[in-house]
Amino acid sequence: MWLLDANMPAQLDRMAQTFSRESSELRGPDKVCAIHRSEEAIGSATDIWVAFREGRFGKSAAPFLGYFFLLEDCDRVRTHVRNKEPYFKVDPVFDKASYSRRYELLCRRLVLERVYTAASLVMATNSRKTAITQPAEDLSFKRFVAALRGHAVTFLGSRKSKN
Repeated sequence: MWLLDANMPAQLDRMAQTFSRESSELRGPDKVCAIHRSEEAIGSATDIWVAFREGRFGKSAAPFLGYFFLLEDCDRVRTHVRNKEPYFKVDPVFDKASYSRRYELLCRRLVLERVYTAASLVMATNSRKTAITQPAEDLSFKRFVAALRGHAVTFLGSRKSKN
């Protein structure tokens, strides 16, 4: 999650540390890992929006919350996952959906539900010659950066000058 404010350099450092920690956790997805990623994404953003609503950031414009998901591209993430439906039917979009497809749906829904300002899903192989793919155009890194850039321009343009 990215929050854009005046402390951006410190946040960039924390983001780099977070990416390195989380990327090591994402090897070999399983059901528990997928659930945890979803819970963390929603919970972290909810905490930020509550803090914003309660004025904990002072009088500022709405923050930019970005969700960047780097997923290892391997057979396990491309194989469909069976749903267990002991109590109710699962949303049909998850029928035979792979982990990569489920993460794509998560990222898209996080933006559609306005939990995050923007999201990006990037997949990379774990090999000497890494191949990077972006499975969904609307979740591309290019669009993610464009949204961040637009927010930064608005944020900087709205600051009072110290003249």
